[in-house]
Amino acid sequence: MSEEYCRLTSQIGLTAFKVSCFESELRISADSDLREMAAGLTRLFYARIRRYGEKTPGFFQSLTPWPEDPNAPDIIRKMIQVAREAGVGPMAAVAGAMAESVGEKLGEYSSEVIVENGGKCIFIWNQRKRIFR
Repeated sequence: MSEEYCRLTSQIGLTAFKVSCFESELRISADSDLREMAAGLTRLFYARIRRYGEKTPGFFQSLTPWPEDPNAPDIIRKMIQVAREAGVGPMAAVAGAMAESVGEKLGEYSSEVIVENGGKCIFIWNQRKRIFR
């Protein structure tokens, strides 16, 4: 984790930490060190993506928007929606969906959260969410 990132987040009273899991390296800042929780959430969300893709032929390979699936897990529905808006396949939205999903859950335990994953960021300040894609 860059020294600059740690310095900036510590100046606003947050604890910065990094979680590496599968293809993701999330940089997270929160009120306290929620590293173990974040790692567990990242594994959980990756498992949901993997299971959905394994039972849904073409999902992983699609380069075009995927049809909506109301029965899909929340993270998959987020990926489908964002990818549809951009006119690309759903796997293009993995980093942002992961940052958003992990950030939302951590926001239940920390009033302020920043999650960056592959350049996609989510900010939760006093339970108001801002997403930067």
